[in-house]
Amino acid sequence: MAITAAEIIKAERMVLGCWRAPKIVTKGNWLLCIADGLTGRANSLFILDPYDVADFKERLNWMEETYRSEGLVPTVRLSPLVPRDVMEEVKKRGYKVQKPSVALKRSLNIDAVTADVAQDATMTVDMMEHLSDEWLETLVRFTPRFEGQAALVKQMLVGVKGDTAYFAMRKNGETIALIMAIKDGDCLTVQNLVTQEEHRRSGLAERLMDHALKWGVKVDCTWCWLAVDGANTPALKLYDKLGFDDFYQYAYASKPDTPQ
Repeated sequence: MAITAAEIIKAERMVLGCWRAPKIVTKGNWLLCIADGLTGRANSLFILDPYDVADFKERLNWMEETYRSEGLVPTVRLSPLVPRDVMEEVKKRGYKVQKPSVALKRSLNIDAVTADVAQDATMTVDMMEHLSDEWLETLVRFTPRFEGQAALVKQMLVGVKGDTAYFAMRKNGETIALIMAIKDGDCLTVQNLVTQEEHRRSGLAERLMDHALKWGVKVDCTWCWLAVDGANTPALKLYDKLGFDDFYQYAYASKPDTPQ
């Protein structure tokens, strides 16, 4: 089935809403996210209209100057929505394009949700409707790039728009894996799937995905999407097994030599 620009626009807007930068400034359909450098998506320029090219060179100047004033590297999120003229200008200015990430999607219905996921009697999965201190602390502890950033991570998660489910998998009472699911209309976004290092590659991700997808069906979502590093072969294999198909690719382009 062909992917439409409208679907990509919706997904890109959900990216903004599901990991909300504390500061967002706009010029037309250009949204500049600022979050003290924590993750690429919260510190990059989003362009949400492939036809919004008026004064694009001046707006790129504005983006660069704004990031410089914040002490950040100018960065553009290169999704399929970025106009060709903007893409060419970014390359002309010497931006370095990182390896691409992949957005994946699948439909949701009772029959389509995974059913034959192996279970373990020593493990339980709790679902919370609100962010808890324990869930946040575990996310930060399991995610090296979040070290020392608990307050900012909390601020960004509290700002999430939409009904949210926070899942925690526990083994003998100890939390060993997490996942987060967000409902936005008929769409389910899944993110922050993390596992304690010693329990990785043991099927926990599949079990948590099973819980998240079934929650999505319960709250009337008809499709689900997520993003994954294009070089993360184990994750890509897992999502293929769970019925996800290619949606679109995106990458970040940065100008690291920009004077601060």
